Amino acid sequence: MGSYPGLPYEPHRGINDIKSGANSISIIYDHDLDDAAEFKQARTLIASASNVIFLGFGYDQRSIRRLGIPKNDGAPAVFGTARLDPKRTQEVSALFGNKIKLDTQWCNVDAYLARLEQANQG
Repeated sequence: MGSYPGLPYEPHRGINDIKSGANSISIIYDHDLDDAAEFKQARTLIASASNVIFLGFGYDQRSIRRLGIPKNDGAPAVFGTARLDPKRTQEVSALFGNKIKLDTQWCNVDAYLARLEQANQG
């Protein structure tokens, strides 16, 4: 979370740039993120989406709660990639009210999105 690209890439940075970048990093363990503007914006976008796709997501319970993924019948379809053992796959599915379609096959993002698009067309 943070303002990307608030600090555009440059090969040589000074100590003040590094400190500025470090101060803008938030991690899921931070307690004050529930009402962060980025999560509020994400919740608004998710609520109006027809599909939500998680790629390379860790499925931390706090992040899922903060994103406010709707679980009702009118909720967006939720898809995601996951390299998880069967027990953890069930736990993650339960966090989404068993409404997420997890692809547990190892694949690259392009292949996954192509399969997902193909499945949704048929």
